[in-house]
Amino acid sequence: MNQYKQLRRLEDLIIKMRGRIIELHNYNRMMKILNSISDEKSFERVLKVLSEGFKIDGCSLMVFGGNKLETVAFYGSHQTAQILTGKGTLFFSDKTLKDVKVQRMRTNAGILLCLPIIKGVGYTLGVLNLYRNSVFSDEAFSETDQRLFNDIANQIGVAIERILSVG
Repeated sequence: MNQYKQLRRLEDLIIKMRGRIIELHNYNRMMKILNSISDEKSFERVLKVLSEGFKIDGCSLMVFGGNKLETVAFYGSHQTAQILTGKGTLFFSDKTLKDVKVQRMRTNAGILLCLPIIKGVGYTLGVLNLYRNSVFSDEAFSETDQRLFNDIANQIGVAIERILSVG
């Protein structure tokens, strides 16, 4: 019986490791795309890879244009579009916030993770909204997921800065 438990734990560990290897592969793929972005339309491809590679049901990229957030890119169904582009997703309304934090909230249909896209120190460029249709799981976005997606949001910020400096 003890050997059975050890074997089961080992199988669980292998499954988790395979999942993380796939995530690392997708992360590397995402970084290659972000390094080659040349215009705003390229962000739709980024969100598609993000959704498909990391099992995200929908995502949107919103950037400040003047004094309001504008949706630059979206990927997902019509239902997730209403959740991700509505005013309810906006936790960050002041571009000059210095301590903008990742926000996670439960909706009627799932979990929404809002990640700030920050330029330098204290200037918010926009927000990356990620949505998972997972009503029953409190671990829809684990701490590891949040760190990974925060890093991706930072790289999106670098790509936005690059586009703005060229344009």
